[in-house]
Amino acid sequence: MNKERILYYDLIRTIACFLVIVNHTIWMFGAYNKLPMFTWIVSDALFFIAKMAVPLFIMLSGALLLDKEESYKHLAIHKVFKMTFILLVWSLIYATYAKHSILTFGDIFREIKAIIKQPISIHLWYLYMLIGLYIITPFLRKMIKNFTDKDFIIFIIIWILYSTLLPFIGLFKSFEFSKYLAIPFFSGYIGYYIAGFYLDNIEINKNKIILSVIIFFTGLIISTYITFIMSKVKGTTYMGLDNVRMFPIMLMSLSFFLIVKNLGEKIHERLNKEKTKRIIVNISSATFGIYLIHTLLNRMLGNSPLYNIIFSDNINPILGLVIYDILIFLLSYIIISIIRKIPIIKNIA
Repeated sequence: MNKERILYYDLIRTIACFLVIVNHTIWMFGAYNKLPMFTWIVSDALFFIAKMAVPLFIMLSGALLLDKEESYKHLAIHKVFKMTFILLVWSLIYATYAKHSILTFGDIFREIKAIIKQPISIHLWYLYMLIGLYIITPFLRKMIKNFTDKDFIIFIIIWILYSTLLPFIGLFKSFEFSKYLAIPFFSGYIGYYIAGFYLDNIEINKNKIILSVIIFFTGLIISTYITFIMSKVKGTTYMGLDNVRMFPIMLMSLSFFLIVKNLGEKIHERLNKEKTKRIIVNISSATFGIYLIHTLLNRMLGNSPLYNIIFSDNINPILGLVIYDILIFLLSYIIISIIRKIPIIKNIA
């Protein structure tokens, strides 16, 4: 089995993609004091579980890309330029939907200028970040080639302290570091990228999985409890931890990556049905396209009678959310599967 078809990669892609949809549709999280408290607390927990989506995608990219051998030219054409083209196309698709009419040449020119400044649709920010990671990938490859296990651990620890723990502490303790004390190399999403490569290559055992489960629930409890208490104090939903680089979400993401890695390896050992494997692979291969189109479908369905039926008073909001998100996921999968079969447009999904 080659690296692209390691089962746990496909599981992570699929789970992360579904969590993105949950993150973008969990309206009840912002409805503190408007729902039964138990329902809101469940939505609180689901919100932070959904926050793992982007870190999981980034870590998977690190696992897949950081040990590849490819020229600068190949990377530029097949990663940077291709992703830039996809960003442009989908930005114009969302701009067209927002305008409810075909864009004129003048509109297209204005939208391209706007795209340079910020995403046309908020979820497309991920493509900007991904382009940046692709640009620095060849240099990171050369660096980590010489890393020992100790180097990886120290790098990840410094990143955790600087990029996730200090901002988390800063929410509750008033302090500010000098602007001159900047360590860009240990900020942003690079830590997830390198952590994904490291976690992909370490051996896992029962003790590591038990520890990962403990760490995962620790991060979930911290984020859920703090948000609950702060929301209670403020009388409205507290959004202070709504950042994938916050310490509790980092704990959840790294530990969950290992949990799914272990699960994927065990499933692969026991799964002999090629048909089931093909289904998993087919869904996984469509996840990037699902990510790109799901917001469009969410906007369409959000204005439909079906939305009001799913989220009516007769259906529990959490159950309604699950039904709605599965519906968006399946519709997105069907549309993307069709697009991928059409030669002229298959490369945008």
